[in-house]
Amino acid sequence: MSPSHLKKESLVDQVRTDIANHDRGQRKPSIKAKQRSGTQQASPEAWLFNNRWPQLAQPRTIIDVGVGRGTSNLYQAYPSAYYLLIEPVEEFSFNIKNILRRHKGLWIRAAASSVPGKQTFFVNNKFFQISSFFANTNNAALADELEAREVDVVRLDQLVEGLGLAGPYIIKTDTEGFDLEVLEGAGKLLQQTTFVISECRADSDLTGPTLNNIIKFLFSNNFEIVDLLDLKWEKNGRLRWANIVFVNQTHLSALPR
Repeated sequence: MSPSHLKKESLVDQVRTDIANHDRGQRKPSIKAKQRSGTQQASPEAWLFNNRWPQLAQPRTIIDVGVGRGTSNLYQAYPSAYYLLIEPVEEFSFNIKNILRRHKGLWIRAAASSVPGKQTFFVNNKFFQISSFFANTNNAALADELEAREVDVVRLDQLVEGLGLAGPYIIKTDTEGFDLEVLEGAGKLLQQTTFVISECRADSDLTGPTLNNIIKFLFSNNFEIVDLLDLKWEKNGRLRWANIVFVNQTHLSALPR
């Protein structure tokens, strides 16, 4: 996909076309998918080593929202950046402390959204990585593992300003269906953000699809799509989610053709 030649009004259709091409085996080689019922082999952050685009970014601060066990290749690609790690699930403390032993940064034990304060967060005690603000009861077995916890909630723009962290920024989000609200809370930070890597859902397991709304929001904030990553398909052949990489248009002229 050549982002500098895409028109905003057709970009949602372009994403759908790319997904269809991927299903027919026409997707570019950087996407190495497994069977449609599973997740492809390449991790989303592997994109950092498969393309030259990220090397043009010189982030001073990387904001990782929904850290989980970490995004190792992202940290390796930018070893001198400062890492703002945002994760409300205490069970990931061992992983996060290990990250901070190797990189400059800070762990904020909170969730992120567009509205700061307190909110109920549902921790899945069987699969911590799918914990979220949403009480997903579609799967009865998983629903039995949910534990409601009250967590602090921050806005990214207020948090970064309060900490005095300078841009340019890279923002990565993986929040199980809450990514749009996280990005809305970034506010003016987006003007100084080179790349956004965000999980965009096409399913209705949580509160409904987020893919179109995230794309529209980031387009309205001067971003374009540069890659689709980590597509996951349902057993019935429908797309479940995709990690999408967006680049700030102010940086498009510097990207390799």
